[in-house]
Amino acid sequence: MDARDKAAWREADRILDQLLDLAPEHRAAALEATAPDPALRAMVERLLAAHGNATGPLECAPNLDSLDPREGGSLAGKRLGRWRLVEEIGRGGMAAVYRATSEEVPVGQLAAVKVLTLGALAAGGHDRFLREQQLLARLRHPGIVPLYEGGVAEDGTPWLAMALVDGERIDAWCNDRGADLETRVGLLLQIAGALAYAHRNLVIHRDIKPSNVLVDEDGHVRLLDFGIARLADELEPERTATALRALTPQYAAPEQFAGDAPGTAMDVYGLGALAYCLLAGQPPHGEGGRGTERPPPPSRARRMEDRREGAARAWARRLKGDLDTIAMKALAERPEDRYASIEAMADDLQRWRERRPIRARAPSLGYRLGRLIARRRAATAALLAVVVLGAVAAGQIAVQQHRAQEQAARASIVRDFLADVLASSDPSEGEIPDALDILETGARRAREELRTTSPLAAADVLSITGSARNALNDLDGAEADLLHALEILEGLPQPSPPELSRVHWSLGVLYKMRGTRRSLDHHLAAVEWVRKWDAPATERVKAEVSLASAWSRYGQMADAEQRLREVLAGIPEAGIEGTQEHMDALNALTSILARRNGPLEERIALHEQRTEVGRLLYGADNGWYAYTLADAVPTLRRDPAHLPRAEEMAREAVAITERIYEEPHMFAAVATCNLAALLAQSARMQEAAGYYSRAIGIDEALQRNDLHARSCRFGRAYVLASLGQADAARDDLARDRTMLSVMELERSGEWMNNCAMEALLQVAAGTSAAAAATLDDCRTQHAPADGGPIPLFELANAELHIAQDRPDLAAPILRALREVLPPGEPTRRWLRPWLLSVHVARETGDAPLEAQLRAQLRPHMADEAAGPCLDAGDVPRACPAFP
Repeated sequence: MDARDKAAWREADRILDQLLDLAPEHRAAALEATAPDPALRAMVERLLAAHGNATGPLECAPNLDSLDPREGGSLAGKRLGRWRLVEEIGRGGMAAVYRATSEEVPVGQLAAVKVLTLGALAAGGHDRFLREQQLLARLRHPGIVPLYEGGVAEDGTPWLAMALVDGERIDAWCNDRGADLETRVGLLLQIAGALAYAHRNLVIHRDIKPSNVLVDEDGHVRLLDFGIARLADELEPERTATALRALTPQYAAPEQFAGDAPGTAMDVYGLGALAYCLLAGQPPHGEGGRGTERPPPPSRARRMEDRREGAARAWARRLKGDLDTIAMKALAERPEDRYASIEAMADDLQRWRERRPIRARAPSLGYRLGRLIARRRAATAALLAVVVLGAVAAGQIAVQQHRAQEQAARASIVRDFLADVLASSDPSEGEIPDALDILETGARRAREELRTTSPLAAADVLSITGSARNALNDLDGAEADLLHALEILEGLPQPSPPELSRVHWSLGVLYKMRGTRRSLDHHLAAVEWVRKWDAPATERVKAEVSLASAWSRYGQMADAEQRLREVLAGIPEAGIEGTQEHMDALNALTSILARRNGPLEERIALHEQRTEVGRLLYGADNGWYAYTLADAVPTLRRDPAHLPRAEEMAREAVAITERIYEEPHMFAAVATCNLAALLAQSARMQEAAGYYSRAIGIDEALQRNDLHARSCRFGRAYVLASLGQADAARDDLARDRTMLSVMELERSGEWMNNCAMEALLQVAAGTSAAAAATLDDCRTQHAPADGGPIPLFELANAELHIAQDRPDLAAPILRALREVLPPGEPTRRWLRPWLLSVHVARETGDAPLEAQLRAQLRPHMADEAAGPCLDAGDVPRACPAFP
């Protein structure tokens, strides 16, 4: 097939796609109007005939296309597998979609059942189709609409049952809400995450377009039809018509028209085409289908589409440059000219959001510095000021030493040298040099020129450039400069304790960022050297706190705690109360006591002290002060007497972040999530769900994937389960598992808690076999190495035994839970195990134990909404499963 034939088939397929959306009786007239060329019209007629030869599903029903709802034809009322089709909710060239309900366990479950119009399966196709849908059913990602199951009707027509998603197609969602560029790019990043996950599981989408991407009210993206294109090829690879039906001309990659083997580059093109649509307001090849010319950049297309003054022009201006570059690279004709992977494209989109240089553009100095200034104007100015004036600080410290005149002269040398570096940094091609280039020039000249005339001054310069590079995340350059500075200092005839202590401290900070144990070695050396000179109190405390933090990271918790207590005891005498160093010491000790489960009263007192120091140090309208308040909430809410104070601090933290942050910020996410957890503990579940959703929205905007962000997601799952929203809770649990996988926590207590929640939901839904499988799989694949008991997981096992009428097996589990979760424990985790214990005692005929348990429970049940359920005949069903 030559290029001309391919172009003709593409145009025929575009027309066919339009005709299939019409009733059969209207297609002939539409074909006459849209395809005046007889040869082209004949090709379309062949495709229509091939499409019409497929048999329809169920009980010798006619072809699906003849079941036109306007003529009363429908599959509503028919049954496929366990699904009863209720009503048609959509139709396209490849399938009709029905709302359906399950008539088997779990009875009443909703689904969207897609009946594929691919024709009866050929010999062997039945098995291929079932194998394929099993592969797709394993895809479990929050951005992918899950496939429940698939099957084949008696006449050979394949069908798929997937989750029924309440959402709006992505382009309509954006347009209806007037979504800005940042929001649209954020949605694209969510899609990229789902596609990257699919690619890692060897599944390619191949039909990315607006109608296959839904967005819910909370801004969460869901991709539909994963693998449908692949299924089409598997079922009837020999038919050109079917192969062409597996793509959408406006969004398909060139190699799809040529019939090339599928590859991830097709999805890179598809995501680029979708990005183009969201940014430019139209598909890259126009609403009429694929043309032969390369599309214009999105900024130019936007101008052509809307020439109104004002907003449209400003929009196009923001598209020009990086976003144009990203979209056009993804849309390159040749796969090898596109991004190498979905992750690479996502990285550039994220870089655009963060005002960092994208990798798809040549890294000119002017461009890189422009990006640096755009994202951190104040930080850039501060950095350059540090480079120019860093030596002044060295001079101010030096005058405190017995060699003041010598040290001041050295500071002058450093200052003059750095000023000369700035003056001699000739911009290439008339552009302003990047700050990192200036630092590299200074470091190189210090090694090559300054070291021969003034080694100490050269070490000063390399310490300054190394610390600055570290702040800019140039860890390799920072490490090289700092190690070179250390080499110079260690080679001097007489050691210089001030410089050695500082360079070791800087290396300790750097290796902490790298996550290596060398940080501990350098912090130990920093403390040893800082004690060998008359260092200011702030410098001594900084070194000691850093060493204690390093010890705690590597298991020396007792040593760390003792050192921090000594440091804090000496702060008043040193006269540095209320300083950042004082705050750092309080933070470190508080963290260690939390990890060691230290005395609660002392931890609460430390948090109150941190709050006081933080307000003095940062001021009342400051993010760090809000974070200090929010960080105290999890500790204070563990004591019922401090719950009102905990809520006061939580709400103040949220109010501050709402006041001072216009853009999503980590401190806002932490404050909001901690308030949500406190509300959930107080059984204010509806309000808690709202705050959890706000916090999760911030985390998603920031692409946070740490333990705090996942605990927020898990917390919302629990709250939604308590509110009876089981499907939404399962969705959060699926997202939680994805986050844990990214953090490589497949074997952890967090994962076991996730399994436990999933199993509890399954028990509540009456699917005990599924719950047993969940718990067994989790125990085998996800149990942490230490093997310690995990209360929620143990509770799920007890619930399963009770549901299977084996109360004798539940009894010892519940007895162990009662020992670690006494009645009245403020997190309310005690409530369900104790209520179940009453039920099990009754079921096993242990009347004395039942009476004892009731007596222990009564004083604590007065304030519990679950109080009346204690006297119910069926405690497991009558009492809240998620209190």
